[in-house]
Amino acid sequence: MIFYLLAGRNSFILRLKVFMKKIKSINIQICPTIRDENIFCPVKTISSFCNFTITPFLFCMKILLKTQVEQDYQTVYERFDRDLFLALKPPLLPLELKRFDGSKTGDEVHIRLGKGFLSQDWNAKIVEDKLTEDEAYFIDEGIKLPFFLKDWRHKHRIIRNDTGATIIDDIEYKTPTLLTDYLMYPVMWLQFAARKPVYRKYFRRQTTDDKR
Repeated sequence: MIFYLLAGRNSFILRLKVFMKKIKSINIQICPTIRDENIFCPVKTISSFCNFTITPFLFCMKILLKTQVEQDYQTVYERFDRDLFLALKPPLLPLELKRFDGSKTGDEVHIRLGKGFLSQDWNAKIVEDKLTEDEAYFIDEGIKLPFFLKDWRHKHRIIRNDTGATIIDDIEYKTPTLLTDYLMYPVMWLQFAARKPVYRKYFRRQTTDDKR
């Protein structure tokens, strides 16, 4: 009896490992399809997996936006501060910044969307940050989200290059339903695509006239 129980357990573990390998292979195949720069594709065929990814226990929508700026990556990283956050505020969205600690691990950012009884709190915490010779990044995750979001993860990457730096907004989010995942996609994409001209203006290379 013990022999059969152990054999059954080993068989189950083997099948589980095979299943996990298949899931990982799916993830590897579909993730590159969402890496096209600045592609807006709110709805494509399910088989293309254009704007979402699958991990063993996660389904999430993804947005990836790249912006080339003139200043070096370390300067850009250091200037991800309160002033930049306010400059990036969408012009038509009522937003109040309640708390801004910074962009280091453990820091929190609290905002309030809307006004009055319709207002919603959106609080995020920096869960990781790193500075290397070629890249700087920090990751914020939602700890209290408005009703239309279930999960939120935003990786801010600043990559060094010969002409300045590239800012990458790498965003993963989930809403309460699959339908609202897709309905929210164009809204989210437009909101963060609007950051591109702000980034370029904010991080343009200073001239002699600018310094006067």
